[in-house]
Order: sequence, then C-alpha cells, then structure tokens
Amino acid sequence: MLLVDDRQIGALERAALRRFEDVMVDHSRVFSPRLSEILGPEQLRVAVRSTMQRATRYGFTRRGPIRLYVELALLRGTGFDTDPQYSALGKILLTRADEMERAERMHAAALEYRAKVYVPGGPTVYKALAISWPSPGRRSLSLAAPSITCSTR
Repeated sequence: MLLVDDRQIGALERAALRRFEDVMVDHSRVFSPRLSEILGPEQLRVAVRSTMQRATRYGFTRRGPIRLYVELALLRGTGFDTDPQYSALGKILLTRADEMERAERMHAAALEYRAKVYVPGGPTVYKALAISWPSPGRRSLSLAAPSITCSTR
C-alpha cells in the first residue's frame, strides 16, 4: 500500500498549479501577443498568476472558467470584474450559480458586449476620437497624456 502524506499532496498540488500557470502563460502569448510582448515574460507570468488567484476568489477552480477569466482580463483589463463598463460580468461573478454556469453566462455576456460595441471598421472608435480629440477651432478635453499620439488613419 502506498501512503501519501499532506506534505506530499501539497507538493503535487503546487506542481499541478505551476503546470497550469505555464499553460496559461503560453496561451496568453498566443491570445494576446502584443500585450504579452509589452509586459515581457516575467510581468506576463505575474499578471497571469495574479489573475488566476483572483478567479479563485470567485470560486473558479476548473481550468475552463479560469482560462475564460484570464482571457477576459487580457481583453477588458484586470479589474473588469469591478469595472462599471462591464457590470454584467461582475454581476454574473457574484451570483450563487455553479462556476461552469457562471462561466457560460460570462462568455455569452462578453460576446453580446462585443457585438454591440465593436464593429470591424465601424465608427465606434472614430466617434470617441471625434469627441475627445480637438478639431480646428474647437476646444476639447483630452484625456491622453502629452507623450501619447493617436492616429485616425
């Protein structure tokens, strides 16, 4: 008979978590290559680890829901869960539903949001720029830092 003590089980759990973290870091590089490049390998790992920990605070323990949470953080920012702009996602996270059901609902809400807000080649970004970017003879509030430039090509 093989006996495994708590210390050994803990070591196995940590090794499995590290392997999943490695998978998520690799996935993040493919899912969001530009952001991964900007962050660099060390900061990307820190961001993935932190996001995975945050997902577990909402009761996510399975790979699929945790992966979705990481993807949403890459797309919407690490604070998407409390961002009023994405309030539907935050509300779903706080429900008492099973984690798989919540993940499915979050996925559907994210797709619905994208369909409403993002249109390839659409006017959404250009409208936002027209409101915040000064045009000749018009004063406008600009939220961009002075060193940031923007092109509306």
